[in-house]
Amino acid sequence: MKKFLSTFIFFSISAYLILALVDVGYSKFAAKTNYRSYKYWSYLMDDSIEADVLAMGSSRIVKHFDPAVFDSVAGVKSYNIGMDGAHIPDILARYILYKQRNPLPKVALVNIDYFTLTDNSTKDMSQFFPWFIYRRFRKAVSFVRPFSFGQLYIPMYRYDIANLFRALYERERPLEKGFDPVNHPFDNDAVNRSSLVFKANPKFEPYLFQFLDILEEDGVKVVFLFSPWHDDAIAKAKTLGQMLEYYSKVASERGLTLLDYTKMPFSSDTSFFFDAMHLNGRGAAVFTDSLARDLKRLHILDSQ
Repeated sequence: MKKFLSTFIFFSISAYLILALVDVGYSKFAAKTNYRSYKYWSYLMDDSIEADVLAMGSSRIVKHFDPAVFDSVAGVKSYNIGMDGAHIPDILARYILYKQRNPLPKVALVNIDYFTLTDNSTKDMSQFFPWFIYRRFRKAVSFVRPFSFGQLYIPMYRYDIANLFRALYERERPLEKGFDPVNHPFDNDAVNRSSLVFKANPKFEPYLFQFLDILEEDGVKVVFLFSPWHDDAIAKAKTLGQMLEYYSKVASERGLTLLDYTKMPFSSDTSFFFDAMHLNGRGAAVFTDSLARDLKRLHILDSQ
């Protein structure tokens, strides 16, 4: 029995170490592919960004804020660290990871909307997986999702066949300083009325205030943004006034700037959008240009 137990322990440890080596090797490989969900994190973990202005938020900043346009108009260095589907814990975690490797920004452009404080769900948990081999990543995102012990600490447990094949075979275009322009035809059915109900979940409000506290401690100017919607989405958003009132109150209490671009002159024109809540590349260029000029007019960029 003693010999059996010793043999079992030996083979268990050996199997664990082999799996751990496979896990590290595959994770490092996956992190360097162009699989889109992984790219949202790889530049935070690997790149040197050094931006004066950071744009943060969900897909409504990823698709809307074009750093190339902003830099040419404002004369500063900017970067888009948004992420599709991001809620406030994601935004906080991404800023924490950013500041670990890069100089602090001077200005944070935070796109806030209906979904920032609603919940903490995501359709793609696998986007986090390659970086669980790094302790600092696990620590930074530990509150972001309800990760299991197995996902965090058991080698290869978090990967399934679909994950493996996506990283091996999907070849998506790279992000442009975090910007991900989309230019397919307008989708009339992408947004439904039931999805546009604003509610600030008390469980996630503390993350917003923690995020703002950290930015204040870092000496970063904060600008809240409501980026453009198409008229179809505006018509369906019956609690739009409540959302604006909530964030206006937070901005007032914190002494922050709030800029509302929900409705712009082109909001009825589908040629600037790919769905009712997202600008296409053309719309992003116009919006980013307007934003840069407004920030200059308000002297928010004067210290740059």
